[in-house]
Amino acid sequence: MRDINASASAESLDARLRTPDRAASPPRPERITWIESARGLGIVLVVTKHILHGLAAHGLLTESPVARLWDSRYYNPQMALFFALSGLFAERLASRGGRVFLADKAATLLYPYFVWASLLGLVRIAVAVSAGRPAPVEYLLQLPVYPLMQFWFIYVLFFVSLLYFALRRAGFGPAVCVAVTLALHLFRPWGEENIQASTMPMLKIFYYAPFYAVGALAGLHLPRLRIEGAWRLAAVAATGVGVSLACALRGGLEDPPLPVQTAVTLIGIAGLMALAALLSRLPALNFLRPLGRRSLEIYALHMFAVEGLRPLLADVLHIRNPAVHFIVALTVSILGSMAFVRLCERFGVKYAFRLPRPGKSGPRPAPRREPGVAMA
Repeated sequence: MRDINASASAESLDARLRTPDRAASPPRPERITWIESARGLGIVLVVTKHILHGLAAHGLLTESPVARLWDSRYYNPQMALFFALSGLFAERLASRGGRVFLADKAATLLYPYFVWASLLGLVRIAVAVSAGRPAPVEYLLQLPVYPLMQFWFIYVLFFVSLLYFALRRAGFGPAVCVAVTLALHLFRPWGEENIQASTMPMLKIFYYAPFYAVGALAGLHLPRLRIEGAWRLAAVAATGVGVSLACALRGGLEDPPLPVQTAVTLIGIAGLMALAALLSRLPALNFLRPLGRRSLEIYALHMFAVEGLRPLLADVLHIRNPAVHFIVALTVSILGSMAFVRLCERFGVKYAFRLPRPGKSGPRPAPRREPGVAMA
């Protein structure tokens, strides 16, 4: 009987390995644990940038190399990084039907966008009314066509993923999708003078689409591109991050040629990915992975803390030290967002950030500890 069971198991395994659909399916990049660390590193950089922008806008951070660095046209790999990481999963989504794809993206992107952008709009309306100003109801009315504040990322990611899906369904291969999105990226109108309320979302869609497509193409070859040696990872990380920083400090606020900016951003993405892979091996920095698993939630929530803490520290407590503002805002934004998510889980608030994905009867399960999880 044992031999029969062993033979049956071997035949079953052989049949699974020879199944055409399974053999043709794209690799599963979520099994690479550094993806969570990369998302965690990216969300820390995003929150840092928003805090520094707020401090500079309110006169708490004077002109300095740090301010110039975060405002430089060259230094934007942290947002492009999220598009590339989301693109790693695009090929699995492209194999689905259009209805399933749209339902999935509506549940994981459109739903949190409208819920949390509407809440932020209501807060801003309440603040304006309490100060005796007219209620800016346009914050809510414009949400379908013009995203509010940081929620542009979720809005744009939905349309970028939709664009890639449409290209794949039209018969274009992943490499051709990279070429098409690069063409849209490079030949569109560019410059601050061309960015208006009506065109900003479209310009951002064209700007970030190639990074998503490059991520999709890399997702097909990721197992073969894996770098095992720590020294090699360190070299890629130092080169990528170093090039981004050097160009940012040297270029300042000038608008560089778009091909140069795109190349520098891609180099920066590679550097951040290598740095995340390197940091994921250090137990002391394991906190990046939980942040990566909750990067969407932190992104949706952090500006509530950033906007609320600044007047509290500056106007009520009369603290003007930018270092204190930065440390408090970064700590509260990240830890407060994580605590809020835990409270939602504790009290059974199932649909605060996502609806169940198609084919699932319950809310999205908590991510396992080993696989990486896409932000979207």
